[in-house]
Amino acid sequence: FIENYKGAFEDLNKAIELDSDFANYYFDRASLYEKTENYSEAIADLNKTIELVPDSDELHFDRGRLRYMIKDYNGAIEDFSKTIGININYPSAHVNRARSKNKLKDYVGAIEDLNIAIEYNDKPYQGMYSFRADLKKESGDIEGALEDINISLSIDPNIDFNYMYRGEVKYILEDYKGAISDFTKAIELQDEPSAFYYNQRAVAKRESGDPKGAIVDYNKALSIDPNYTSSIGGRGTAKSYLKDMDGACADWNKAVEAGNKYYQEKIDENCLGMTKEKAIAKLKELKELLELEVITQKDYDKEKAILTPIILGKN
Repeated sequence: FIENYKGAFEDLNKAIELDSDFANYYFDRASLYEKTENYSEAIADLNKTIELVPDSDELHFDRGRLRYMIKDYNGAIEDFSKTIGININYPSAHVNRARSKNKLKDYVGAIEDLNIAIEYNDKPYQGMYSFRADLKKESGDIEGALEDINISLSIDPNIDFNYMYRGEVKYILEDYKGAISDFTKAIELQDEPSAFYYNQRAVAKRESGDPKGAIVDYNKALSIDPNYTSSIGGRGTAKSYLKDMDGACADWNKAVEAGNKYYQEKIDENCLGMTKEKAIAKLKELKELLELEVITQKDYDKEKAILTPIILGKN
């Protein structure tokens, strides 16, 4: 790949040899290094460029962008901060500093940067709001996340993954009907069928009390990707809601055999000949978790529905 730029590199190397204090030569060579994915060399040339032109917001921004690409997030934040110090009205610097802070899980700082980016942008684009929505979700502000993703969709109502995201937020809020509606819209808008999209709608259907509808969607997901273990195991859980424990155990075993160990606990609890005594002990444990608010009443009721037939000898 670098051979395509061999002549350009030779010319710039010669130019730098003749005039080592001309910043544009280093900048142009840094651009070539970036095109050839030699990011460390590109940063080295930008270092020299910044030595010669220390007060350029663009140069600090470019170096910050490259530092982000090599996962030097603290270095990227330093450069984007320098950019903002030179020119506070630089929305892209705030957005990219937010991206870097997000990588370091500084969600509050990232949200603050996006607030400023939106304020200084005459026409904020939908991605700013969807990004801030994700940060708010990660920081625990679920209602705030919903508000921002609604704004993002009002700017552009034709982005499938934004409906997916809003569906996931609604799912967290236990608005399963709303989540199903958004997942359906995402499925309608997607360019290529996605197993993940159908899987997420299946989960929402399952938790809304429609395990049969969930199984239909899990099957659709598996027709797209037969090895999608989340759908294999999820289908097993939906079958358990329908008291089809043979089918549930078969799916859970298949998921575990394919590498998804999440379902091993369900196999241990439901598929290895659980005795009445073990079922009673498990129900007592779940009751304690409910009282400690570790699990919800809804979670408790679901597990109780599975364990009760074993305790009553009807399984």
